[in-house]
Amino acid sequence: NADVEKELEFIDREYLSKYEKSEATVDLQLQQPFQSIKEAQVPYALPEGSNTDDKTYLSLSFVAGESTDPELVMAFEVLTDALVNHESAPVRLALQQAGIGKDIRASFSNARQNVFQILVQNANASDKDRFKEIVFNTLTEEINKGFDKTMLEGIINRMEFSMREGNTPQKGLMYAMSMYQGWFFADNPWMGLEYEKPLAGVKSALTTNVLEKLAEQYILNNPHSLLMVMVPKPGLENEINAQVKKQLADYKATLSNEELQQLVQDTKDLLQYQKTEDTPEQLASIPMLELSDISPEIEWYELQEKSINDVPVMHLEEFTSKILYTNMYFDLRVLPQDLIPYAKMLTALMGKMDTENYSYGDLENALNIHSGGFWTNINAYLEDQVDDNLLPKFSVTVKGTDAKADKMFELVSEIINHTSYSDKERLKSMLTRHQSRVDAQVKNNGMQYAMTRLSSYYAKQGMFDETTGGLDYYRFITALVNNFDARADEVIAKLEQTADLLFNKNNLLASVTCSSEDYKTFSENFGVLLSDLPATDVNYVEWSLIPAKQNEGLMSASKVQYVIQGYDFKKLGYQWNGKMRVLNQILSRDYLQTQVRVIGGAYGGFTRISPSGNMHFASYRDPNLSETLQAYQSTMDFLDAFEADENSMTRFIIGTIAGLDRPTTPSQRGNIAMQRYFEKVTPQALKDERTAILSTQSEDIRQMKKMVSDILAQDALCVYGSEEKIKQNSQIFTSLVNVTE
Repeated sequence: NADVEKELEFIDREYLSKYEKSEATVDLQLQQPFQSIKEAQVPYALPEGSNTDDKTYLSLSFVAGESTDPELVMAFEVLTDALVNHESAPVRLALQQAGIGKDIRASFSNARQNVFQILVQNANASDKDRFKEIVFNTLTEEINKGFDKTMLEGIINRMEFSMREGNTPQKGLMYAMSMYQGWFFADNPWMGLEYEKPLAGVKSALTTNVLEKLAEQYILNNPHSLLMVMVPKPGLENEINAQVKKQLADYKATLSNEELQQLVQDTKDLLQYQKTEDTPEQLASIPMLELSDISPEIEWYELQEKSINDVPVMHLEEFTSKILYTNMYFDLRVLPQDLIPYAKMLTALMGKMDTENYSYGDLENALNIHSGGFWTNINAYLEDQVDDNLLPKFSVTVKGTDAKADKMFELVSEIINHTSYSDKERLKSMLTRHQSRVDAQVKNNGMQYAMTRLSSYYAKQGMFDETTGGLDYYRFITALVNNFDARADEVIAKLEQTADLLFNKNNLLASVTCSSEDYKTFSENFGVLLSDLPATDVNYVEWSLIPAKQNEGLMSASKVQYVIQGYDFKKLGYQWNGKMRVLNQILSRDYLQTQVRVIGGAYGGFTRISPSGNMHFASYRDPNLSETLQAYQSTMDFLDAFEADENSMTRFIIGTIAGLDRPTTPSQRGNIAMQRYFEKVTPQALKDERTAILSTQSEDIRQMKKMVSDILAQDALCVYGSEEKIKQNSQIFTSLVNVTE
């Protein structure tokens, strides 16, 4: 508001008058502009024998001014959506129509110099020249005729909503991150906080051609740009490894015996140093809370059970700045088992297909104008934290101000009840893009896929997660897209059947986080949405989810491994106790941190112990495999000898509590409250857990050695990593699997 702006201006003047710019600014040399666009081609690795069709990456990047121009930065954030990321953005549509790539997106980074990038994924190297030509021709055409003002209005409204909402619990960190560009490069830390003035400038694009001029200057007529082609090369990783081995061998051949002995001794000294614990004096120098500083009380978010048109609604009363955070939970158990992956497909389609009254482009514009966000997801809860009590939900989430609640819920109703899945061309385009993004996730998030895969060996929840987001789903969506033309009618029919079964008033439970005053507005408008939902009898289906241990080595072109081992301790007769959280802290931050990261050279090593029964040992970006598994086995020796004085145990307990007592936003508290509701978590259970944590002693940790030993004795493991490394250790796996085709 005006008073805050005046205060900031005063602080700014006072700050600048007392601080020398030469001491504050960071002097980084700017890259000089190119005389003409540059081109580059580089290879990236695929496993030996891989098919290289449709696996090239194409990108066009442009240096676009400097980050010390807030209005320029904000304008380009709008342009990334208006030109490429919006569902009906002209560059996206032109490239899709030309059949170039499977996924197209733009990004904008504002470091010292801004860079605007258009990236095409899953293309071919032969598409390079057409890609460039289409981008520039489309830009020329759009600049000449002018950008879609309704699209711009929606994009700017969504941006403004996000800035004013500030939906992060780490506001201090968020503000600090937004300050450093102006602080480093313009000696003005307030620049990144003052968004009203640049926002007003960007809003002028609704009545002027300011964005068209920027696109013309910094993209169309900008020689300071790069056309990059990344082409797949099967076996490249093996070539690189061979080169490194030769370089090391050549270097070793130049060393004298004395130099070799010195290297050996240096390595021994390093290992000894890595194993040496900090002295009590060193630890005492670190400031630390006392246990008495930690409240024994829990944070409980009380839901009020209400009803609107016979639909149960859970209301968390919070001050939310007039924003309604709404979730609609539809029970997935109404689906036959073969339709589960189609529900996952719906999460990629809803809000992006034509509906009865909107084209997909007009629908996105309306959602941007009248809401702060719409998305769908699948969540799996466990009642009473028991694997047999799987409670899978398809969630529809929307947020927006109470002033726009009527139109917001009208749009949600339009999407849920009137989406058309029969446009084969649009459906093929969306599923192709979805498959491309899943493919990228499989290649970039090996740890999560390995953990999900491991859980499917012994848990029903793990099997469900595999079906809706693991390698099984990846293979499902890949096979479907590869054969879409032959299966189009079948896919459409199954999507329609899935939607008809799911979106039923009698299959719905809703939640809202807002003030009691705003609940009245919510109730009135949500009731209109409910009146459009069908209300038929609901029948739950009994799924056959039968876990089976497979112990797979998931081979990729990765240089590193993600080594995962674990089991469900409840299936071995153990019960959850809050002290297990302290065990998790000790193993993660002490033992595995040292053995897997510090000594082993991985980026990380940790355990995850869950109230559901899951206990995983995991390494992240790990150069090793068998050595890491041995470190897991040696956990019992560590626990057998574990002893910690009062100060050390206090550190472990404080670290454990820090993982629980995180700051939260109102929307996050609403989600936490609903998770507790579905899982039947009580205040007393949380209180007992917290009491157990705060009273944990060394003996409690040692006593859990038997449980850890029993878990590892199940020999359930899954490794995602280097094809070469996995084949070298093939004897530990039941099967070796290529992650991608």
